[in-house]
Amino acid sequence: MIEHSGEWTFGTKLPIEYFDRAFETGLSDICEPVPFVEGPDVEFGEDTLPVAILGYAKAPTRCSPEDFAEIVDTAMRNAVEHQVSKLLWFGTDVTDDYDLYLTNPSIPTVDRGATYFATVAKVLERAYADNPHIDPLLHLGFEAAIVMGIGLNNLAVPFTTASGYPPDAVAVTDRNSASGVVVHLSPIETVTSVQTDINRRQVETSRFAAIEFDRMRVVRAT
Repeated sequence: MIEHSGEWTFGTKLPIEYFDRAFETGLSDICEPVPFVEGPDVEFGEDTLPVAILGYAKAPTRCSPEDFAEIVDTAMRNAVEHQVSKLLWFGTDVTDDYDLYLTNPSIPTVDRGATYFATVAKVLERAYADNPHIDPLLHLGFEAAIVMGIGLNNLAVPFTTASGYPPDAVAVTDRNSASGVVVHLSPIETVTSVQTDINRRQVETSRFAAIEFDRMRVVRAT
């Protein structure tokens, strides 16, 4: 996660380019090399939009502590990972223009295997078939990670879990810094006020988030 502000927090699209999408690889005889059969042209660019993460709390004015705003700020920081992982997996229904998420219909998929181990194997096999230069990172729901347990350590492929993923989630992205998942976060903004008619102190917090990754290096199990 990268915390920074800038024009992107005003709702403008973040342009991203992945020039290694044009990379191809194969095998050939040494003495009689076979010419490369060029694949179709690919688009190098993606756009991602920021969305707002909001937090709110209120308490009776006389009962709320002096550090009420700081308490809410801490809760907001602790909630960000959950909200960001939900955004990464499910996207958002706030705007129709947001489409860079792991369950987007444009993301390559494979059918699940009979077990979680078989499903992970199929996801990785497809990922390497599509992009032999991928540095895979598995994204797993809590159930998937618990069921596979120590077997994941024997796999020697790093994995991550997150509370915003569904329990049976299985997907793979690229760890490469040029195409992996990057989360942009703005600083938290906090506004405090008092509802005088009901004598309540309220705290509203917000921060913006934008996610980028190369959708051509993602595979998800369905």
